This record gives sequence, C-alpha cells and structure tokens, in this order.
Amino acid sequence: MQIEHGSLIAFVGMVESGKSSILAALLGEINKVHGHVSISGTIAYVPQTAWIMNTT
Repeated sequence: MQIEHGSLIAFVGMVESGKSSILAALLGEINKVHGHVSISGTIAYVPQTAWIMNTT
C-alpha cells in the first residue's frame, strides 16, 4: 500500500477485522510477520475513547 504525502486516511471495518493491528504495525508497536513499513514523515493516531452521556 502506498499513501500519497498529505493524504488523510481512515481504517474502517467490522469488529476484529485488523484495524488496530495494522495501526500498531505502522506505529512499530507489534512485530510484523511479513513485509516492511517505511515512513518518511509523521503519523498521527487518535484512539477511540468510550464516552457515555447520562441523559437522565
């Protein structure tokens, strides 16, 4: 996969489809079994935090 400089991308998919795993691999937080990651710039990662609003 190649991503053009300045692009904004999002990983979306069903539960347990590998979204978190590919992000962890890009950030170097897990070992990759195949392939390599080459980053020439920066990555921003914004994890989801559960937020439940009490409406009662």
